[in-house]
Amino acid sequence: MNYFDDSFAFIRIMRPTILGVVAAAAFSALTSPAVAASCPVLAYLCGFVDSNGSYTGLNVPGANRTMPNGINDSGQIVGAYFNEPAPSEANSSGFLYSGGTFTNLQVPGASYTGPIGINDFDKIVGFYHVGGSTNFNGFVYSNGTYTTLTAPGGQTIPYAINNLGQIVGQSGSGGFLYSGGNFTNINVPGAALTDPYGINDLGQIVGEYYTSTGAKAYLYSGGTFKTLGVPFSGAILTVAYGINDLGEIVGYYTTLTGAYGFLYSGGVYTTIGGPGYTTEEATGINVFGEITGFYSNEPQVVTDAVPEPSTWAMTILGFAGIGFMAYRRKSKPALIAT
Repeated sequence: MNYFDDSFAFIRIMRPTILGVVAAAAFSALTSPAVAASCPVLAYLCGFVDSNGSYTGLNVPGANRTMPNGINDSGQIVGAYFNEPAPSEANSSGFLYSGGTFTNLQVPGASYTGPIGINDFDKIVGFYHVGGSTNFNGFVYSNGTYTTLTAPGGQTIPYAINNLGQIVGQSGSGGFLYSGGNFTNINVPGAALTDPYGINDLGQIVGEYYTSTGAKAYLYSGGTFKTLGVPFSGAILTVAYGINDLGEIVGYYTTLTGAYGFLYSGGVYTTIGGPGYTTEEATGINVFGEITGFYSNEPQVVTDAVPEPSTWAMTILGFAGIGFMAYRRKSKPALIAT
């Protein structure tokens, strides 16, 4: 199948017209005073939605840390939340935000569920952990049913799903694309590890890859990997998390003072973020340009070091309780020897 077939041009042109009324209705709920609360406690992680530069808070009621991970074209958002002061899996859960309502997402029997991506057909992907096990398992949630997804190499973490049902993620064998029942490796040539974080309906993939010299963002399109990098003075590394069907990309970049969200559109990088944030990560973008993510004033330790593949899967276990997006930012401390 040619995922870059010209027929997908119809999606790019018609989707805003077809879904505009639905998305506008869903997004209006985010502007309510109850949802648009400021970050509950300084240095805790709080969710946001950015609609054409207008920021709205998105925080699960009673939670100190809310981390939105993905948004679809109807404005539905998935992520994870966490309650202080007891950092444990028992105080965390996944959520779906839809039509002004938060709904818990929990794989039956799991001690932690981390939803990461959602498509326009309400299919959700993520990972779960069962207490007492060292393994993480991927899942696909559809019509009230959770189905386990296991890629070659085990320790499966699906990150995103597009409207064709194609899924990208990470396993013990590296990055993968799951399409039509088959797994295909996604690995940047020469990289020690490749993380595919987002995929659109054209089959374009964004993420980051690691070499002995550090981490870099990439765009995979038409069979070619292209390295991405924020050109701003002082930028240390760039991470790409999400891509919509217009080819717009969101993620974050780091400096010596913190991490900042970015939008890459039409060949131009733009910093996105509210005033005074030392950390902001844009995690998803839909076709209407609505961006979701999280922010904090917590001081950051900036690094672009590379994780050992054998350590990667185990390190994630310790961060499950505070949400997967926080893990993706903080769990890269070890260099790979060359």
